[in-house]
Amino acid sequence: MISVNANHEDNESSPVSSAQVARRKSRNTGYGVALGLILGVVIGLLTHRIGLWIPIGVAIGIGLGSGVDFEGWFSRRVKRER
Repeated sequence: MISVNANHEDNESSPVSSAQVARRKSRNTGYGVALGLILGVVIGLLTHRIGLWIPIGVAIGIGLGSGVDFEGWFSRRVKRER
């Protein structure tokens, strides 16, 4: 009989569930969008082309949010400062 969960042993040894990983990724994307939006607004205001830079900033933020672990970076930074 074929098992539905072939990596059952790996999942039990992993302290993080797939639902937690999905939530972290969605939060990271949200943080990235927020930072990208701020960046886009600032550059747009400085260059007087806010209509161009807001979507560019959001696109950059989505890319950063999916590629950077903001929560992990922040928690490591806070632990170092204590």
